[in-house]
Amino acid sequence: MGILRLKRVHGTDYENFNAGYALYEDEAGRQYSGYVGRGNTPDPRFWATLNQYWERDLSIFTREYCEYQGIDRPQYTQIEIIG
Repeated sequence: MGILRLKRVHGTDYENFNAGYALYEDEAGRQYSGYVGRGNTPDPRFWATLNQYWERDLSIFTREYCEYQGIDRPQYTQIEIIG
């Protein structure tokens, strides 16, 4: 697993409370907060999981997150926005 495929979630107030960030979810329904820069390019430094209160929790590219998810961190370096 090297690419995290996420779909933007529209119609929420998340962006109003977290300027510059948007709400995304993966195929399993897990939610993420992410920043997409110029040219619609996701910037991995600013992506994080969300806790139950929609607060940014754990950066998804840290060693801790990858170990917890069972992901080989060197291969887990890309985000693809779908839909």
